[in-house]
Amino acid sequence: MTETMNRIAIRPLSRILPARMRGEDPDKIEKENLKIRHEKMRDDERVTSNIRLLLIIVMFACIYTALGARLAI
Repeated sequence: MTETMNRIAIRPLSRILPARMRGEDPDKIEKENLKIRHEKMRDDERVTSNIRLLLIIVMFACIYTALGARLAI
């Protein structure tokens, strides 16, 4: 956890205030930012799970090869 976490505010005032002046719903901005944040979290978790699966496959192949070599001797 040495890397710093740069988060975008869910309700950034730089976008909320102009939206209010235009008469738009600022909750849409919050929902959009949450959606983007959750998509990024899901993508990061998918990469992590793919790495774990690859590690399991490699470990299985190594064990299977070692057992096959042991039985061949």
